[in-house]
Amino acid sequence: MTTNNPQDTNPEENLNAEATNLKSDADVENSLDEMEQLVEDLETNQSEELEEEELTPLEVAENTAAEAKDNMLRLAAEMDNLRKRTVREVEQARKFAVERFAKEVLLIKDSLDMGMQASQAEGATVESIREGMEITMKQLASGLEKFNIKEIEAEGAAFNPEFHEAMAMQPSTEHEPNMVMFVMQKGFMINDRVLRPARVMVSKAPD
Repeated sequence: MTTNNPQDTNPEENLNAEATNLKSDADVENSLDEMEQLVEDLETNQSEELEEEELTPLEVAENTAAEAKDNMLRLAAEMDNLRKRTVREVEQARKFAVERFAKEVLLIKDSLDMGMQASQAEGATVESIREGMEITMKQLASGLEKFNIKEIEAEGAAFNPEFHEAMAMQPSTEHEPNMVMFVMQKGFMINDRVLRPARVMVSKAPD
């Protein structure tokens, strides 16, 4: 039985093994160097990118001013569009209101035309004509009410310059001073605003 003696090992094989080990160590060192270089290059690139992104105070101010200008132009355009749209809507609403009122007026005209024809017919009487006028007056009152046009109650009320226009003053023992004795022309309100003041005769104390 033979045993292997370390001294019996071939010296050339030992040298080859050591060379292989040295080669492996060198490869490892080279790999580490390459990794370190890659890390260094990455850090350098990131630093350059950060330097490019950093702006001077003047550049920051210029960018802020440009953004503010863009916002102002956008806001001005939106306001102009809103103004134009509002004008169109107001014009359409006004036109629509006039059309509605015109239709009511045409209905009243039709009623008046019928009344005129009835007054010229044979057998027409004052009573029949008066009844036709009453119907037309009710139709007119109904049409005015649809547009919030109401008559000002004046007769017997205290004189109020906001709603009444004094045409004359007359001494009276039956009325307190500054009272509306009678209405010479009716007044009207539209949407709580005076459309036409009532023209009235106002009482005053007897001389």
